[in-house]
Amino acid sequence: MKVILGRVTNSINALKALTEVKVDALVSKKLIKLLKKVDEEMLELDQVRDKVIVKYSTDGTKVDDDKLSEFMDEIGKVLNSEIDLPDTKLTESDFPTKEFSTAERLQLEWVMPLEEEAKEEEAKEMVGELVA
Repeated sequence: MKVILGRVTNSINALKALTEVKVDALVSKKLIKLLKKVDEEMLELDQVRDKVIVKYSTDGTKVDDDKLSEFMDEIGKVLNSEIDLPDTKLTESDFPTKEFSTAERLQLEWVMPLEEEAKEEEAKEMVGELVA
């Protein structure tokens, strides 16, 4: 699946928090596969950032004040680029003991789409109404 790199970087803590939740083996396997690829992408981002810092600095460690805007533009382009991640669709129901905050839902929307969760709930309600 294609994902904007900046969305992934903003969700690292929420993703890693999912590793603390007890889940079945299939969900665990999906999450591990996803996290391994995310870790690879974060390592690559660090390397790119280091090269861009060197490009816009005189000492190789700190961006020069007069080049900060150019640096931010270039890093912004990197963060807005798409990366390929395993097609790992998860739902809140995969984490039955986890209570998600609104912030976590927003951070994880790229891997746990809110609309799909809403459709699942709507389908369950419809089934419940038909049974009743």
